[in-house]
Amino acid sequence: MKKPVKLSRVRRALSLLDDWALPRQLRGESAMAGAAMSNGSRELRPRTEQADRVGPGVCPYCAVGCGLLIYAKDGRPIHVEGDPRSPINQGTLCPKGAATLGLLTAPERLAHVLYRAPHSERWERKPLDWAMERIAFLAKRTRDELRAHASRRQAREPHARHGLARRRHARQRGELPHQEALRRGPGHGVDREPGARMT
Repeated sequence: MKKPVKLSRVRRALSLLDDWALPRQLRGESAMAGAAMSNGSRELRPRTEQADRVGPGVCPYCAVGCGLLIYAKDGRPIHVEGDPRSPINQGTLCPKGAATLGLLTAPERLAHVLYRAPHSERWERKPLDWAMERIAFLAKRTRDELRAHASRRQAREPHARHGLARRRHARQRGELPHQEALRRGPGHGVDREPGARMT
């Protein structure tokens, strides 16, 4: 013998059926208007509506440099989306870029600078200002070393220009560089100063 169905279950089923969009659309209501909305979808609000600040950013994952809009509430990011004003991504993000919020809010994320000195076996916590100064110092030192190297190279430039002209002339004659070196004899096929190290 079947148990009688409880009235509360019937009412709940009818309310779910009434909340379902399909019967309203079958009755002729427009699917582009209120017929497509349920009580649950009427109460939904976008996450960005809760934000009290919006700031631009750049995706940290690859070298493309996609633009981000970072929505924050009480100083904490709550949503990340592509910046439609960015000429690079025009508001779109790849899956990694869309997961930037997880990177920003992960509890395992380091929020301070760790520095390991050369040949050291331990990490030290350093202030951000110190780290920025250190990076600027090393970048400037590298730039100055490269400029000094370039000026030394320019001093040897006439020899290099002569070698390029000789190779161009050999190509016009249809010779390959090693054929030209064989034709000229030993010791004449190397385009560098005597005693200079090969790079």
